[in-house]
Amino acid sequence: MMISTGIFAVVIITAVGAILSLNQAQVKAANIQNIQDNIRFTLESMTKEFRTGTNFNPASCGFTGCTEISFVRQDGINAGYCLDDGVIKRFESPIACTSPASSPVTSADVSVGKLNFFVIGEDPGPGDGQPRVTITIESRSVNPAMQFDTTLIMETTVTARLRDL
Repeated sequence: MMISTGIFAVVIITAVGAILSLNQAQVKAANIQNIQDNIRFTLESMTKEFRTGTNFNPASCGFTGCTEISFVRQDGINAGYCLDDGVIKRFESPIACTSPASSPVTSADVSVGKLNFFVIGEDPGPGDGQPRVTITIESRSVNPAMQFDTTLIMETTVTARLRDL
């Protein structure tokens, strides 16, 4: 009776450990999916506007790229994107990036550590004038209930449909 109870206890403890491991794996998978969905939406929003935009003007540039970009949308309105305190924001002229009136694009569950824009061909004229913007985003979850700190890096390149004249 003691031996069978001991074997039963070992089996139960092993099963509970396996269930807890599966639960943690599910939480991590859901966390990664949440970050991916949020950053995909953000990238899709940016690329739609960049494709039809003109006069790309990167700002706050360093060796690793620019953390802010402004451009003229298809409807003639000056707009832009930037990183402000872990949130990607969208702004329209005359509102600045750091203004409370600028609109956050990313969810409060996602913290963006790096946002970089690399612009090539932004100089108008026959030499090029076909702007290409590469966007790099490094993000992670900020949900305190999550036990895992998952960092995700995504990158895309967008070519404007029209040449800058």
